[in-house]
Amino acid sequence: TVRVTYIGYAPFGISNIRVSSGTTTTQDVELTSSAVQVQGVEIVAERALIQRNTTNTVRLATTETIERLPFRGVDNILALQAGVVKQDDKLYVRGGRAGETAYFVDGANVTNPFFNAENVSVIQEAIEELAIQSGGFTAEFGGANSAIVRTSVRTGGSNLHVSLDYQTDDFAKPGQTFLGTSAFGYRNAVLTVGGPIPYITGAKLFVAGQHNYVRNRQQMYLTPFRFEGLTSDGFGGRPAGELLPENGTVEFKRNYLYKNWLETNTIQGTVSYDMNPLKFRLTGSYANSSLPRGAAWPGVLGNYFRLNRSMMEETITGFVNFRTTHVLGPSTFYEIGISYTKRNQRVFDPDFGDNWPLYSDSIANAQKGYTGFLRRFSGPLDYSTIYAFTFNDPNAPNNSYSKNQQTSISGVIDFTSQITSNWEVKAGGRIDSWVMRNYSISNIEAANVFLYGLYGTQPRSFASSEERKVRLARTASINFFGYDVDGNEVDAGFDEPRKPLFASAYLQNRFEYRDIILNLGVRYELYDTKAPVPPDPTGASGFDQSLDFIDESQLVKKDPQFYLLPRISFSFPASDRTVFYAQFGKYVQLPELSRIFHGNFILSRNISPLTRGPWGSAGGFPPSFMVVPERTTQYEIGLRQIVADNFAFTITGFYKNVKDQLQYNKYPSMDQPLYVAWRNEDFSSTRGIELTLELRRTQRLAARVNYMMSDARGTASDAFEWYGPVSDITINSRFPVFINPLQFNQTHRGSISLDYRFSKGDGGPILEGTGLNFILTFNSGHSYTKILNAFG
Repeated sequence: TVRVTYIGYAPFGISNIRVSSGTTTTQDVELTSSAVQVQGVEIVAERALIQRNTTNTVRLATTETIERLPFRGVDNILALQAGVVKQDDKLYVRGGRAGETAYFVDGANVTNPFFNAENVSVIQEAIEELAIQSGGFTAEFGGANSAIVRTSVRTGGSNLHVSLDYQTDDFAKPGQTFLGTSAFGYRNAVLTVGGPIPYITGAKLFVAGQHNYVRNRQQMYLTPFRFEGLTSDGFGGRPAGELLPENGTVEFKRNYLYKNWLETNTIQGTVSYDMNPLKFRLTGSYANSSLPRGAAWPGVLGNYFRLNRSMMEETITGFVNFRTTHVLGPSTFYEIGISYTKRNQRVFDPDFGDNWPLYSDSIANAQKGYTGFLRRFSGPLDYSTIYAFTFNDPNAPNNSYSKNQQTSISGVIDFTSQITSNWEVKAGGRIDSWVMRNYSISNIEAANVFLYGLYGTQPRSFASSEERKVRLARTASINFFGYDVDGNEVDAGFDEPRKPLFASAYLQNRFEYRDIILNLGVRYELYDTKAPVPPDPTGASGFDQSLDFIDESQLVKKDPQFYLLPRISFSFPASDRTVFYAQFGKYVQLPELSRIFHGNFILSRNISPLTRGPWGSAGGFPPSFMVVPERTTQYEIGLRQIVADNFAFTITGFYKNVKDQLQYNKYPSMDQPLYVAWRNEDFSSTRGIELTLELRRTQRLAARVNYMMSDARGTASDAFEWYGPVSDITINSRFPVFINPLQFNQTHRGSISLDYRFSKGDGGPILEGTGLNFILTFNSGHSYTKILNAFG
């Protein structure tokens, strides 16, 4: 609520004002003579049907609209917006590839560049506001080619408020149905507490805790089946006729996979303190997620008898963000923020944890009750039945292990000043410093045999630690940085963690003249991956010939990339009910660093003349030292129109051109390739029209329609799409480069939302506050090419 006093007039307040990214989402309110005659007038302003003072597309979802949705998940909320396609649990915005969206929570960047994914997901009941800017954002924002998603976490109110929400579908046992629908064992409980902090004037606290569990995380149609008395077919080393475990019974129930659960526990909150002219805000989040590996379809078939030995995946994420706002005067203020994020993930054997050498050790396994090993480090034979369909032995050991860690410290400063009544200036900068570690071993059995001999009685000796590192990594396919070859953390040397640094600065001028708004801005972005680069990409020099390993002393850091990105946008009202706007901007984003960062062993093997190949890469990690950020240019023009007092629509046309997209391709050319590497050679273009219709609540009914018609075309839908033709073993293979509809292209896509609700004081004591919500989503499917079978 904004309260205004003036000498000789009654004080008044305007409540229900929400400000998001410089956009005030209330209607303009004019005082009448009758209003000032009443002492202490309060005017409740409704949200404006159209954004009159923005020059780009900003779509909002607030607490009130989110809590009425009949589903959960930020991605599902975003997928309702025009311009957004959700496919295979990935978001594609305006024809951009997956991972081209940047996420912010309370002004802090929570995008994990290692995966280009959201690092911190806010509990749905803790969201105050969710805003998405698809493409045409101003110079204030960056680090994304397709969209910016900004989440504001709720703060405590003036009174204590407690809420509890529990949702479940667990009304039927596994394999059975309830009201004709399978249950997946879904349970979600959220508790929120918010209010003022006692004895500290101006301080407020909000805390939300969530427990989420699903018994079967892969929801699919599965026809039940049961086989009994299965026996070995004589293939694979076991005698024919040997009964398989559990009396040879294999059974799957309807739409249910065994031991395929997922559990996530999250706690988040904010502490806000207003000591005018300073305001402080502290946001925190902690999440722990765990799930078993190997129980998803169809891999669960081979693991059927050993699901109790499934690998576990655990992800722990912590986030703290402190932000302060200092109001220097009626027209100037600045904000300073600092945040810290740490994410740990590991995939491990639940019996031996991080001690991976014990995974395939028969002595250690026997102590846990797992027997039947062939040799010291070789597990039991598989079971083969029905002509070489194999099942793993129940005692078969796990043979791999992995872990990764990303830690960041970020700082941001934003300065805003209204220089004159017609000129506003915004300036600021951001810096994100990361420390990234990764370790994965693909063949633990091979590592143990190499180090200790076939029966564990012949320890191998090495001339140097360097020789041990190189030969062990080569034998067991170990990829590592930030750890040594055995998985211990290291902070210096050639195996030090990767420490990318990203920085940006912006200057934005906003001019207003008779309701015409012009935004002129420029953004500077720096990408410094500090990735190691070989002295000679052809592999002709710079190798230790005795080990066939790159001479690490000759590695250099990749040069940083700098970009200057102009952003221009304007809007002007043709009338009180009609607003035109247009925008032009350039954007850049670095591909996910998990494809760029890998250990020196992988780099050596990929470019070595002895081990490289023009049809594939070591362990799926092609060289990436040539990769640069991907670039986007976007144009946008739109119209916002109020048709009636409670009805309005927005129509937007856009064109987006993307260059330097990542591609899996041969290097240096298709005629004489040396090896396969990541190249910046794909490109795409998208054009489309977005339409939104909104009916503000009238006669208890509110409605919203989102629609997009678009055409997304390019040379590839993702970086790996060229894998098939590139992997052709024919060195001089050729294949055409042509523009085609992208796999996630949907010509038509939209949603219709209807909400019928009795407001306060309406419907009597029974119906007051109740309502119905209806959502319909639709899309036109995907392009495809029909190929006739030559054999009929």
